[in-house]
Amino acid sequence: MPAEEKAVSFFECHTDIIVKSRRETHYGHKVFLTGGHTGLILDCMVERGNPSDTSLFPVLIERQERLYDRPPRQVSADGGFASQKNLG
Repeated sequence: MPAEEKAVSFFECHTDIIVKSRRETHYGHKVFLTGGHTGLILDCMVERGNPSDTSLFPVLIERQERLYDRPPRQVSADGGFASQKNLG
């Protein structure tokens, strides 16, 4: 049975399985927050399933471009977003 068809909670059927490489498994949803230099949250994206952070990095940047009509001046992200493709 594919993972997306398995029920992991009888109380919250929409819960996803989030596997973090060799670390322990978590349940819930991936939430991506974009904050400004003052700490104000500028954008929030809740992702279903367990897509790789690397594949979502361009999506997050494009969302900022759409919201503010320009790309961010600076970007900081953890190593989960790192890839050669995202450096360009």
